[in-house]
Amino acid sequence: MFNGGRFLKKIRGSVIGLIVVFALLGGVFWSMNQTSIKTPIPTQVEKLKTSVPKNVSTQPPSTIYGPPERVRVEFPSEKYPETAQHFKEAIDNGQPSVCTLDVKRVFENREIALGKVPVKQGTHRSIWPSATCAESREGVDIKYIDPEDDTGAGRWMDKKLWRYPDGTKIEFIFE
Repeated sequence: MFNGGRFLKKIRGSVIGLIVVFALLGGVFWSMNQTSIKTPIPTQVEKLKTSVPKNVSTQPPSTIYGPPERVRVEFPSEKYPETAQHFKEAIDNGQPSVCTLDVKRVFENREIALGKVPVKQGTHRSIWPSATCAESREGVDIKYIDPEDDTGAGRWMDKKLWRYPDGTKIEFIFE
């Protein structure tokens, strides 16, 4: 009977012993790999394809029917008061309260929206409509606000909007 513990004590500390151990392990993994090649295990996708009738789509509903017509999102005004105040003021001054989600081009939208608006020490430049919206590419309202408020609001929007596809109409509600 093979006693692995005694065997390892004998070869411990020697370079040759390490080579032997790695060679044995390598052989085991190689033989396991060869076995899996001969008898492949179907992946979850393959199982799904075979178990779903051909007339039923496996795509998420948003890709089948397009984005929902309009999603209402309540902005946490009490948590991010400066951002909420800026957004409300911008809407009161003629900016849209509904925007078209355009996350793919958020960095490009932000760059276009801010243009040559200078950076001010200790503040962030808040944009409405948000850079996550297609409408932010022209005629945005920009206000300097507290960086923590702006960053927190941006993170909140990211978490709230990630699930919707580009093209979704988002209506922001401010209480």
